[in-house]
Amino acid sequence: MRLGCSPHSKGSSAPVIDYLISVMIAKRLGWKAEHVVRAPAPETLRGDPATVGAFIDALETQHTYTCATLSFAQDDINLDAWHAEDETLRDQIGCALDLWEDIAFAGVRPECRPPILANTHTHTGRLEVNILAPRAIVRQTDDSFLTRAHNPRPPKGAQRNIWQHYQDTLNYIFGWADPQDPWRAARVSGPDWTIKRAAELERSCSDIGLSSVDPDDDMQRRITGEPAPVQIMFAARQIEREPFPDKSLLLKHLKPVLSDLNWQIDAVTED
Repeated sequence: MRLGCSPHSKGSSAPVIDYLISVMIAKRLGWKAEHVVRAPAPETLRGDPATVGAFIDALETQHTYTCATLSFAQDDINLDAWHAEDETLRDQIGCALDLWEDIAFAGVRPECRPPILANTHTHTGRLEVNILAPRAIVRQTDDSFLTRAHNPRPPKGAQRNIWQHYQDTLNYIFGWADPQDPWRAARVSGPDWTIKRAAELERSCSDIGLSSVDPDDDMQRRITGEPAPVQIMFAARQIEREPFPDKSLLLKHLKPVLSDLNWQIDAVTED
């Protein structure tokens, strides 16, 4: 399991809540935007979107929310068992959410904590748990309640370091995959945005039953409409699935792709 946090934290709650809970979302694939249907649909685990959204929108601070994601490896959580509401798996995720709240609002009484929204995405073939929390706590003075700005993930210091311990502890207790395990490292890596867009293209190929893409079909036009780094990542990820991939095989596989893009490799390092 890997704990991530969105860089977005400002503005209205509507776009982020819509992204989290919508069954259909718009994504850019190649030269046009397409609607992606999330099947299975997102599932709400905790909180009410309207309540959390109203709390966020009532804040007058510059940063109004934090959105974190627990991303699980495919073999961490069996999705068939998850959707069948396996009690053990549900308890494990419930424990992870309880601990997330206790760290995010450490030292804050439960009644002074803001409402949070937690939901799942499983349409990618693995479990993702999203957590949306207002960046505020509630302070009681006499008979009134006031909000006070609170960042559960400061940019530095001990409070930031504790999230690494959170990730490590849960992975150890429940036997989830350690993202820092060198044996689990991706053979092909690169900028996060290129990996995400290449993965979305792969899912589109899978959805229409294509193991390889016909040069004349619509899917190929989508791929060639992507920026060059995404096309290269898409091609590189294909060779990653070979039984014994190596650097020379990767470079041979990429050669025609780079040629079509008018790109060239200036240097190759030992690693």
